[in-house]
Amino acid sequence: MKISSKILWATLPLLLAAFAAASGITYFLSREALREIAEQWLETRGQEALQAAQNQAEFLKAYSLDTVEASVRQAQSDAAAIMATIEIGQEGFVLVIDGSGRIAHAPDPGLVGADVGKEPWFAEMTSGQDGQISYRFGGQKYLGSVHYFEPWQWYVVATDPESEVYGAVNRLGTYVLILGLAGSVLIAIVLMTLTRRLTAPLAELVQGAERVGRGELDTTIPVRTQDEVGMLARSFNDMTDELRVLYGRLEERLTTVVSNAPIILFALDGNGAITLLEGKGLDTLGLDPEGAIGRPLSGVFASSPEILSAAETARRGETASSVAALHDQIFEVWCAPHAGSSGDASGVIGVATDVTERVLAQEKLRRQADYLTALNETTLGIISRLDLDELLQAIVTRAGEMLDAAHGYIYLADEADAAIRRRIGVGVYAESVGYELQPGQGVAGKVWMSGDPVVVNDYANWPDRVPNPRHDGFIRAVIGVPLKSGTQVIGVLGMAYDERSERNFGEEEASVLSRFAELASISLDNARLYASAQAALRKAEEANERVLEQNRMLESLSTKLSKYLSPQVYSSIFTGSQSVEISAKRKKLTVFFSDIAGFTETADKMESEDLTQLLNHYLTEMSRIALAHGATIDKYVGDAIVIFFGDPETRGVREDALACVKMAIAMRKRMRELAGLWRASGIENPLRCRIGINTGYCTVGNFGSEDRMDYTIIGGGVNLASRLETSAEPGEILISYETFAHVKNEIHCEERGHITVKGLAYPVMTYRVVDSYEALGTSGRQLREEMPNMRLDLDAGLMSPDQRAQATAILKKALDELSN
Repeated sequence: MKISSKILWATLPLLLAAFAAASGITYFLSREALREIAEQWLETRGQEALQAAQNQAEFLKAYSLDTVEASVRQAQSDAAAIMATIEIGQEGFVLVIDGSGRIAHAPDPGLVGADVGKEPWFAEMTSGQDGQISYRFGGQKYLGSVHYFEPWQWYVVATDPESEVYGAVNRLGTYVLILGLAGSVLIAIVLMTLTRRLTAPLAELVQGAERVGRGELDTTIPVRTQDEVGMLARSFNDMTDELRVLYGRLEERLTTVVSNAPIILFALDGNGAITLLEGKGLDTLGLDPEGAIGRPLSGVFASSPEILSAAETARRGETASSVAALHDQIFEVWCAPHAGSSGDASGVIGVATDVTERVLAQEKLRRQADYLTALNETTLGIISRLDLDELLQAIVTRAGEMLDAAHGYIYLADEADAAIRRRIGVGVYAESVGYELQPGQGVAGKVWMSGDPVVVNDYANWPDRVPNPRHDGFIRAVIGVPLKSGTQVIGVLGMAYDERSERNFGEEEASVLSRFAELASISLDNARLYASAQAALRKAEEANERVLEQNRMLESLSTKLSKYLSPQVYSSIFTGSQSVEISAKRKKLTVFFSDIAGFTETADKMESEDLTQLLNHYLTEMSRIALAHGATIDKYVGDAIVIFFGDPETRGVREDALACVKMAIAMRKRMRELAGLWRASGIENPLRCRIGINTGYCTVGNFGSEDRMDYTIIGGGVNLASRLETSAEPGEILISYETFAHVKNEIHCEERGHITVKGLAYPVMTYRVVDSYEALGTSGRQLREEMPNMRLDLDAGLMSPDQRAQATAILKKALDELSN
C-alpha cells in the first residue's frame, strides 16, 4: 500500500468520527433547548387555562352560586369554551381531566367522557399535581404542562405533540447529515491530493535507494523543495557521493590485498566461464590469469575437485566452503552466488586462501598435544608401580606406544657402576636381556657416559655401533635418553625403528622421550626405595614375629601362674603397681575364715578320688562367689578358705566389711543349693561350712625369702577371725562387733554373746548373721547402742503392733527418768 493511501485511510476515519460527534452533540443540545422553550410555552398556556377556570369559580362564589349545580356546570362549560380558544402551536390544545380519570374537555368532542384513569401517565400526573409530563396518547407522544384546579378537581393539561415541538430539529439533522457526507468527500479529495504531492519525492528516494542497492552509485535525486523532503534528497545525494569515494578506496585496497596476499580471487559467469582470476596465490601454482579468462573453471582447476564442487554448489544459489590441495599447497575455498541487477543469481564469486603454513603449524601443535597427552597418561600409568621389573616393562611399553616404535630396551648400571646391563627388552632386543656394555660402547654406552640424548637415524652406517648379527641390517634408527637419580645417570632408555618403518627420530621425539625419562626416573627411585623399604619391613616383621612368639610364651606362662595367685595380686604385679619384694604394711582389713564341719568324718567315708572331686567342686563354687564380690583369696588350707578385703584394692573399710558379709551370705545360700546336688549324687551327709569374719588392723604384704615369698596377712585380727570360725555352728556366720558396726544398717544380725579368744585379755562380743534386710523384706530399722550404764537393742521391723506399744511405753518411762 502506498504512503498516500496509508495517510488517507489513517486520517479520513478520524475526520468522519469527529464530524459525527459534532453533529450528534449539536442535535442533542438543540433538542434540549427546544424542550425547555416548549415547556415554558406550555406552562404559560396552562396558566391561562387555569386562570379561566379560576375566574369562573370566583364569579360563582361572588354571587353565591357555587353550590348550585346547574350554575357550576354552566361555569365549567364557559371555562372550557375559553380554554378551547387558547392557541398552542398548530396541533396543541388544552385537555381537562377530572379527579376520576375521565376527560372533561378536549378539542375532539368524541374524547369527552373517555376514561384515562388506568393510563400510567395519569398516575404520574396525579402524584405530582403540578409540573411537566411526557406521555403517549392515541398512538402519539405529547409534551404537557399540568395544573391542578382543586375546587372542581380538574387536571388542566396544556399539551403539544413532540413531533411539532422537535420538528425543526429533526429537519436540521437531515441537513447536517447531507452536509457531512458532502464535506467528507471533499476532505478525502483534498487529502489525497496533498498526500500525493508529499509522497512523490519520497517515492523518488525509494527508487534511488533501490538503484544504489544494485550498484548504480551515480544515482542522484532532484531537489524540488526546501522543506524536510528536500533536505532528505540532498542528504541522499551526499551519501551516494561518499559511497562512490569509499567504493573506490575499497577497490584499491582490495586490489592491493589480492596482489600481495596468498589468495586466489575468481569469478564465473552464468555459464561457468572464468571472468576474473587474480591473486598472489597464482604465483605458487604457475597459472596465467590472462590466459584463463573465458575458459571453464574445470579447465583451470581440474586437479581440485573440491574447488569445482564448491563452485557448482554456489551456482545453485548456496554458499559453500571446503579445503583443497593444489600442487602441495593447501587452500581454504569459499564460493557464493553472485546476484545480477534483477536479483537473480548470474554467476559465482570465489576466494581460495593459502593456509599451508597454518595447517602445518596446527598439525605440529596437534602432534605435540598428542605426545603430551600420551606422556601424561603414560606417567599416570607407571608412577604407581612399585615392583621394579614390572615398572621397567611398563616404561618400555609406554615409550614404544608414544613414539610408535616396536623395539626398545632399558639398561641399568650395576652396583659398582663399572658397566650397564640390559634389564628389559622388547621387539628385537627381547632376546638379549642381560647384555652388558662398557662406557662409550654403542648408543646406550654413549648416553651413560655423556648424560645426554643420542639420536642415530642411519644406524647401519654409524661408526660407533656395536656389531650384532641379530641387529645388523634390520635396525635403521635408534634413540637413547638417560635415566637419572638426581644428577647421577643410573640407566638408559632406548627405542628403535626397523627397516620397515619410514619414520626418523628428530628433536621433537628426543624432547618428548627425555621428559618421559625424567618422570620414569622418579618412578625408578620410588621403586628402589620401595624395594629397600620392603626388605626392611620383612626384617621388622621377622623380628616382630619372634617378639610375638615370646609374648605368647610369656602369656601362656603368666596364665598358668595366675591360677596360683589371687586376681588382684596377679594384676597388681603385672601392671607394676606392686613390687615383688619382701615388704609389709599395717592396714585395716576384713578377714574371712571358713571350713567344712565334720570334714574328717566325711573324708573317711569317701574314696580319695571322689573326695578330691567333691573338695575341688566346693572350693571352685566358693572361689567364684569370692571373686564376684571383689575378695582377695589368701590361701586354701585343706577344706579351709582364708579370704580378706581391703588389699591390694579397697573400696573403704565399711564397704569392704559389707562386701565380705554379703559374700558369706551368698556362700551359705550356695551351700544349701549344692546340698541337694550332692545328696542326689550319693553323698549321705552333704557338706556344711562354718564362717567367721572380723574387721581390724592386720599386717599384709610379701613374707618369705628372696627366692620364694608368699603374699598373705598376719596379726591379731587374723587370729580373731579364725577363732570366730571355730566358734560358729555348722551353717552359721559369726562376726565380731567391729564388723557388725559397719554392716548393721543393711544386714540383720542377732547378738550371740561374748567369747573368750586365746591371746586376748578381754572377751569378744559376737553376732550371728541372719540375712540382709533386702532379702528379708524389711528395712534396716534395727537400733543398737551401748554405753556405760545404758544398753539399747531395738529392731522395730520385727516387732508386732503390741510389742511396739509396749516398747513406746518403756521408752517414755525411761525419758521421764532421764528428765528428772
